[in-house]
Amino acid sequence: PVQVSADAMLELYLKNMSEIFITSHCSINKNSVVVNEKQRPFVGDFSSGIRSIYQYESIKYPKFFKMDNLSKLAFIAAELALGGLDIKKRYESDKIGLILMCSNSSLDTDCRYFESISNENYYPSPGIFVYTLPNLMAGEICIRHNFKGENTVFINDQCDWKFISEIVQFLMITSKIDACLCGWCDLFLEDFATDLFFVEKGDQPAGKKIFNSANILKILDLQHL
Repeated sequence: PVQVSADAMLELYLKNMSEIFITSHCSINKNSVVVNEKQRPFVGDFSSGIRSIYQYESIKYPKFFKMDNLSKLAFIAAELALGGLDIKKRYESDKIGLILMCSNSSLDTDCRYFESISNENYYPSPGIFVYTLPNLMAGEICIRHNFKGENTVFINDQCDWKFISEIVQFLMITSKIDACLCGWCDLFLEDFATDLFFVEKGDQPAGKKIFNSANILKILDLQHL
């Protein structure tokens, strides 16, 4: 996906000789909520379940209740993945990136907006319309955590961890960013799933896995054992 010659990548890697490792991760789907090795059930439908997590984690962010469902899913997963890491004190805001991928884009909100304008006496809702772009979920995370580094949302039929890891590795090797929240976040009606990983560049701490697609898949596979 990133067109850089092997020699150029090797030169950049040697110049920025640091490991890229996984610090934390969070997965949420209709069955479970996983934060690193800790797992608990997801209870109820999406609206009640995601609200329960917000309350259980004692999050104080009133704007959460105005978000669309895709943004709520991404926001909560980011809160859980970044909890306790104190990244605002450890990194300059422009050195933290955000790379997300989804399949359904903003279709869930698009449908809700269409419903709101489908009768002859309709009044379009600005509160719904503003979320008819998938990058709004990235925007909510960036605002909350003051991310000002490289960020984007890719649309793909399924999660491509090789693509995501290559993008993040390239950004770090070229010193665009030193840390990144990345992964999959997708939702349509009651079909939802997110797997977010916070990765950093530096000396690899004991017990932390190197960030690559193989290790990501190993972590996700262990969740289903």
